[in-house]
Amino acid sequence: MPYDLRRLFIGDDEECDHFRKNARTYNNNVSFTTFAAKYDPELTKNKHGVYTFRVQGQVYHFLDGLVSHRHKPSGIQLYFFDTDEELARRLDASSRLRADTLKLLMRILAANPYAKFFKDLRHVPDLERHRIVLNCNPALDQRLYNLPSASQVAAIWTETDDESVDKSVHIQVYSHSDQSHMIKHYYACYDSLQYPLLFPRGESGWHHGIQRITCENRKRSRPVCEADIAIDPASIGSPSDLINLEQRAADRGKKQKTNVTAREYYCYRFQMRHDDESMLLHALRLLQQYVVDIYVKIETSRLEFHRKKQNTIRTEALQGIMDSVSLGQTLGSKVGRRIYLPATFLGGPRDMRRRYLDAMALVQKYGKPDIFLTMTCNPLWPEIKAHLKYKEKPQDRPDLLARVFRAKFEILKTELFKPLNPEAYDKIVSAELPDRQEHPHLYSLVVRHMIHGPCGKMNKNSPCMKNGVCKSHYPKGYSEHTTHGEDSYPNYRRRDDGKKIRVKGYDLDNRWVIPYTPYLLALIDCHINVEICSTIKLVKYLYKYIFKGHDLVNFHIIADETPQDIDEIKEFQRGRWVSPPEALWRIYAFRLNEMTPAVYSLQVHLPGHQYVSFNQILIFHNS
Repeated sequence: MPYDLRRLFIGDDEECDHFRKNARTYNNNVSFTTFAAKYDPELTKNKHGVYTFRVQGQVYHFLDGLVSHRHKPSGIQLYFFDTDEELARRLDASSRLRADTLKLLMRILAANPYAKFFKDLRHVPDLERHRIVLNCNPALDQRLYNLPSASQVAAIWTETDDESVDKSVHIQVYSHSDQSHMIKHYYACYDSLQYPLLFPRGESGWHHGIQRITCENRKRSRPVCEADIAIDPASIGSPSDLINLEQRAADRGKKQKTNVTAREYYCYRFQMRHDDESMLLHALRLLQQYVVDIYVKIETSRLEFHRKKQNTIRTEALQGIMDSVSLGQTLGSKVGRRIYLPATFLGGPRDMRRRYLDAMALVQKYGKPDIFLTMTCNPLWPEIKAHLKYKEKPQDRPDLLARVFRAKFEILKTELFKPLNPEAYDKIVSAELPDRQEHPHLYSLVVRHMIHGPCGKMNKNSPCMKNGVCKSHYPKGYSEHTTHGEDSYPNYRRRDDGKKIRVKGYDLDNRWVIPYTPYLLALIDCHINVEICSTIKLVKYLYKYIFKGHDLVNFHIIADETPQDIDEIKEFQRGRWVSPPEALWRIYAFRLNEMTPAVYSLQVHLPGHQYVSFNQILIFHNS
């Protein structure tokens, strides 16, 4: 990274503080492409709360036409002006930008190969008659462009069918158009065109064909022989040892993946390294946008895999096919649904429903669970604070939040235990303020993490308020003993012992304490809500809460009554929200759920209601 740009990211003067706070705005101002997404403005424009860049639906990168005729110039169009006019137009885009800082960034990016190319377009005669076209040739070896020169980035010619024209460059400029083009997620220039402040030299991002380098690849390849898969009986100590050894032996004979996937590539990039001079993990708000963008990119590639498999395949229940044939509809292209999201897609609606049914199968076999526990990340964990640099705040490092939370969660899993009877409830769960003199540390943790509110009449604007009532039913009532509640939750012991704390100008007592386990709270140091599953009535709600999937906020109305194909993939993309910690959790491939023992799903269905997949060119016959 250039020294001047690195100084803006790590310096401690007022100019550097201003740049870091507005890094996302500066980057979008000097980017070559236009970023388009539906994001949550309440979280991104919150001046006093935690800044979070959260998007809903798809993310798009647009490469604008060479000349703007209908709106203010943006993206690459600003590179066609001389320095003074370019600076004036960029400053006009946002009042938060400073002329000196923007001029410095323009000087730094003057060495960027894409900037050099677009600057040279100023000397092309009749620029308004040219248009820009992206090279979509999948045979293009994009590894050539890790550090592209200006000549490798693009070329200009008028439209022609001449096959001698070079088709091996990223960007092609033709004459006669001003339309915008979408940068596809699999283009190597996807990252560098949108994030020039993270990749100032035009470094390429992930693309198809990146070779995987492993220790096995370095060894001389040879055929697998019987000696390679022989199992030593002396090494077997249990049936599980035998199963593991057999699996390893079988894996040796399998064909290994040779290319790096998008998730693996970015998982590698989002690692902390002492000798890494890039500022990728220290870009603050710009990092939040980048990680969300990248996860949507990864998810898009997975969804397109499912979409391409369904170009000619349709799905319908057997009874639906029979009904269509009886009505005279025999063409396969007119029957069933063409685009659906299978249960094999992790996190999709079918996957979440399958996991819910699996969980309920365990309840049916073994009975209700004993504990329902929710754990919330504590941004002030020492492990997070110890790695913050350059005046960063915890929300500026979603990678730290995801990784430290996962480590704490693994500790929690090893410490969990189950109560055996109602008498053990009070040993496991407490809903009271501890004695401040006897347990000062536990007292401070309860006050910090486990107090609800104030809400109700004290604070009608609290997030928990719904229709004038606290949706969590606080404050609770006093109780001398823990008893089974009528609503499936126990009534925990909350004694009127006179203990109170001052929160936001109000005195709160035991009725406002969220149930917790003293040992786990002291060990993990975060919000850990622990509830006893006292009756079977609570179980179904709990599992639906866990496996409800993404919040969907989209709906549409079709005016006519013509049957419409339901594009489940597009509906899923439009409806889900993605935040930076979740994006990195998925990029790091951390577990989303874990269940033991495993459940084997049987394909049980009503007569005629099994789903059938068929080619759309198929013609049905009524027999």
